Amino acid sequence: IREEVALAKQVHANCIRLWIEYTAWIRDPEKVTADFMDAVAAIAENGMKVMPCLFNRWHDAQFDYGGTYVENMKPGWKQPLEYVKAIVTPLAKDDRILIWDLCNEPQGGADPTFKTVSEELSLREYRWLMAIADTLKKSGTQQPVTIGTMNGTNITFYAPLMDVLCSHPYARDRAGLEQLIAGYRVMMAEEKKPMLVNECVPGSDKDEVRGETHRYYSEQLSGAGLGCMP
Repeated sequence: IREEVALAKQVHANCIRLWIEYTAWIRDPEKVTADFMDAVAAIAENGMKVMPCLFNRWHDAQFDYGGTYVENMKPGWKQPLEYVKAIVTPLAKDDRILIWDLCNEPQGGADPTFKTVSEELSLREYRWLMAIADTLKKSGTQQPVTIGTMNGTNITFYAPLMDVLCSHPYARDRAGLEQLIAGYRVMMAEEKKPMLVNECVPGSDKDEVRGETHRYYSEQLSGAGLGCMP
């Protein structure tokens, strides 16, 4: 990890979103916790802040790589909250942590036209993340909290749980990104909260396309006052 972090420093990164997950931690809590803390140290040694991402709810039907599933979100199930305490408590007042990302891409949305999940699942997921947010507060965290939400109602649904709103723009051209940013401006004004982008820049197997995409994403997002993590 120190080799990879050094590469990030070469391209002037100042923060790394560092993923961890309960289903990995539960297999060997002491070792996984120690490895995570060492990764935090490795990033800080290179002059960068850390954004820990505690859970993952994005899944792919073909190439899934794990995380939290619907079946894991059981009301009253305390084990995942014990995981949160174990990871968060030692870092609750640590200035190496920029912000906590509670979960990558929860699937819920308040809009009844939001087609990916049912209203029942949305509420179950919201309550699950509310319990995680509450656990962070009880652990004494002094850093702000976000959730790695995507776009539209997926952001505003979880806004009450976030100190800083979050978005994941993957528009494939400048006009599409401009349209997304316009929507983000409205959300920030309505919610009276700042926003960051902790995922962005669609991929390409052509270096010149990838480079140009990085350029206009950097220009447009920084121009809108949105910190971004490609």
